[in-house]
Amino acid sequence: MKVAAIDCGTNTIKLLIADLHRGNQVELVREIRMVRLGEGVDATGRLSEAALARAFAAIDEYAQMIAEHAVTAVRMCATSAVRDAATADIAAALDQTLVPLGQTNAVIGVAGSITTTAAMVLGLAHYDRQLLNNAVIDTDKVHLATHVLLAMTVEERRALGFMHPGRADVIGAGALILDQVLRRTPVSTMLVSESDILDGIAWSLVG
Repeated sequence: MKVAAIDCGTNTIKLLIADLHRGNQVELVREIRMVRLGEGVDATGRLSEAALARAFAAIDEYAQMIAEHAVTAVRMCATSAVRDAATADIAAALDQTLVPLGQTNAVIGVAGSITTTAAMVLGLAHYDRQLLNNAVIDTDKVHLATHVLLAMTVEERRALGFMHPGRADVIGAGALILDQVLRRTPVSTMLVSESDILDGIAWSLVG
């Protein structure tokens, strides 16, 4: 079954086109576009016209790729910038979550902010999916990496070999959210995965 999965996030829109058969996944297309859909949403609570234009351009491009591969089914999921109004304070937001973080036995981290922070922890010279996938990192090192990232200027972050230029000015917020989530759990390590919501969306179309 050939399917297409689209993950519309705060900073990126990602596409996965895959052929799924009997538990096997053959990846045909995996694309990412840095559209910054959530730009300014914390201040205004609204998606800006410029951000929407960038997002629609990326989606139009993905629609062409999907048509070229004649997929059987398509599913798109949207994350926080699309779903939620502005939310000021991380602690307040975590206080309202239904996930019992204090009873967590394991933490698996996926997506750009987490994998980028993990790349910092691992001291990678450049972004390497193979080295990041299934890496186990100490939470204490995540806290330290967060502290270092927050102390750096945007230009200093952009100079890091593993840092996507479009993520340099938002990685501090992403790392800080991860930092605060981990502080509420009893775990001492985090498993990093390069498989993410795209793969889940794709497999949700089967059966």
